[in-house]
Amino acid sequence: MMFRTIAVAAMAFGLASGAFAQSDSNSAGSGAGGKGDSPMQMWKGPIGDTFFSDMTSGKLRPQADIHKRWAKLTKAQKNKVHDDCKTVDAQNPTGSMAEACKMVKSM
Repeated sequence: MMFRTIAVAAMAFGLASGAFAQSDSNSAGSGAGGKGDSPMQMWKGPIGDTFFSDMTSGKLRPQADIHKRWAKLTKAQKNKVHDDCKTVDAQNPTGSMAEACKMVKSM
């Protein structure tokens, strides 16, 4: 009887460890510019504020407002945006990040 209890416990532990291994918080779609990324994850602070009126939903500002705010970014911030957009473009983005990067190409 004791052997069966130990065997069942060991089997339950073995099955449960597979479930833990699959619950990784760094899943596909996350990372720099992945389709699961919100703008807030990539562009925080002045960069995000330049493009988005609502960082949580990814709501873009009007294009004229973006151009005005773009002029106030530092060269390093603009370079970061251009680099990030290259990464995002390589992943065939959709949504607000794709629209923001299209605008960046024209600036």
